[in-house]
Amino acid sequence: MLIATRPAHDWLRAAVCALPILAASPAAAEPALEAGAPSSVPGFTCPAPPRPAATKFEGARLLILVDASYSARAASGFDVDGDGITGLIPRIDAEAWIADPSLLAAQEPTLSTDPGDNSLAAGLMLARRWIDSRPEGPLWIGLARCSGEVHPDTNEAVADGRPAASVVVHPTADRDVLLGGLEAIAEEGAWGASNFSAGIHAALDALSDGGAADQVRHILFLSDGLPTLPVGRGDSADPGDTEAALSASCRAAARGVRIHTYLVGAVSPERGSTIERMSMLTGGTYTIVRGSGPLPSLPLPPLH
Repeated sequence: MLIATRPAHDWLRAAVCALPILAASPAAAEPALEAGAPSSVPGFTCPAPPRPAATKFEGARLLILVDASYSARAASGFDVDGDGITGLIPRIDAEAWIADPSLLAAQEPTLSTDPGDNSLAAGLMLARRWIDSRPEGPLWIGLARCSGEVHPDTNEAVADGRPAASVVVHPTADRDVLLGGLEAIAEEGAWGASNFSAGIHAALDALSDGGAADQVRHILFLSDGLPTLPVGRGDSADPGDTEAALSASCRAAARGVRIHTYLVGAVSPERGSTIERMSMLTGGTYTIVRGSGPLPSLPLPPLH
């Protein structure tokens, strides 16, 4: 099992040295957005420096953003639902599909032999545990999801389709409302392509709705990989998709909002390169959650 957390500004050092992640459990992150904090990452520079992070914890606001794109149907590698059976990604019989293309349509939705163990379920379970373990005192939590609708034949974004991101629950201290929001995301399921930029913009808008300007604000972003929208086809990651996600992160940094990102699922760590840079730009943390067996619990990131 690999659960590794590091301050996202270690990204460049890790990339250059190609060192493995050695932390066996989440480590405390360093304070973010201090004077001299980076406003650039490899291949991208924000147009403006980050704003110093707020320091008023009373009434702090968190927004849990869930990447609910189609790929989140894939098995996470964990026994999320606790039934003693870990869902797996089914073996693909490519020769059979070539001989009979109709098999693809029949089998494609089955990306986990136990749907209760897919990456979306894992992300929602982590979110529930965060809600249940939130510290005492005034802490407002909101929920949002992101997934852009694409045309079934061309995989191009559908301009008049469902919103690429939506706020499911605006920041609240009501646990029952938040749990209802998680259920709503689960019922809607995973569909479409990954539009990280739309998700970050929606999260920022929700966080700016109420509260004092100096209150601490964080985004906790759960994803299984790469952005594939808003540029080009939804089944491939274009440079413009990454640029849009990083530009949205610059907007967060300019508002003093930290983004903490979580790569969840049985995916290669290389798929987290974009979300790691998103955290780096805002002084947040980047965590890889990958392994087998029961889904581990993760603490909330430092909220100071």
